[in-house]
Amino acid sequence: MTFDPRISLITLGVDNLRRATAFYEALGWRRAPASQQGVTFIQLGNIVLSLFPREELAKDATLIDSGKGFSGLSLAYNARSPEEVDRLVTLAVEKGGRLVKTPQKVFWGGYSGYFADTEGHLWEVAHNPFFPMDERGNLRLPAVDHDNYPDGEIIDILRRVKTVAIVGASANPVRPSYFVMKYLRDKGYDVLPVNPGQAGKDILGQQAVAALADLPVSVDMVDIFRASDAVPQLVDEILAMPSLPKVVWMQLGVRDDAAAARLEAAGIRVIMNRCPKIEYARLSGEIGWSGVNSRKISSRKPVLRDGYQSFGIRQNCDDSTS
Repeated sequence: MTFDPRISLITLGVDNLRRATAFYEALGWRRAPASQQGVTFIQLGNIVLSLFPREELAKDATLIDSGKGFSGLSLAYNARSPEEVDRLVTLAVEKGGRLVKTPQKVFWGGYSGYFADTEGHLWEVAHNPFFPMDERGNLRLPAVDHDNYPDGEIIDILRRVKTVAIVGASANPVRPSYFVMKYLRDKGYDVLPVNPGQAGKDILGQQAVAALADLPVSVDMVDIFRASDAVPQLVDEILAMPSLPKVVWMQLGVRDDAAAARLEAAGIRVIMNRCPKIEYARLSGEIGWSGVNSRKISSRKPVLRDGYQSFGIRQNCDDSTS
């Protein structure tokens, strides 16, 4: 047995994950939907770049991050089975490498070990049952499960997003799109209404535009308040925007998996059949005021914001159940 000539992942240990992610996104590298709250994945052709807190990376390899002997970088080789991990780590040590961490089951559900090459460069050999490989051994990040979104993903989106374009925003105060726009504005988001029937008119103090192409500024998220059959055309318009949004959110009852795949291929995160107002209220605990089960139990004190009974999203959901 030999190592195939390939690298599966390059993991960079970073001191500030949010700052590092923002830097690579600024270069045009899109955060993949498979990313989680504590790790960022970026598809680079046949290689995946991973950004991971430096201290946690050192712990994972059972090393001490003293600034000496640990570069904050590990290369990764994904194997097809735990048995292949064992054989490859053994081979590397036999050929002059140094065993750093004996292959073992790991907390995220895979099997992994570490060795250092003759120059001290750190390699992880891992079997990840959740990340599929093609026949050539190229790693392909899994698609998002659009039936189940982890709370951490929703929280991450609602924290990162600052500007939102609502397609189908209504000037009628009894329409859902109106009070969603009002709610998001009250929470501090900059919200821009998009509705050809209201173009040039004022909605909640903001002038509406006819189409996404008419937006005066770039936006972080497009929130779609249109029927599902309108989504493909809207995706064409979104992909034609000079600055792509980070997120496309489709409201309750709105779903198009083929359209979602097109957006995700462009590096855009997609949420379907959910309402950002409801999700924010649920994750902040506000929805419980009306007796609705938020599916979260927390001992953390809510973060008070400006405004009447206005709580922000809790800083962590680790102590919650859902």
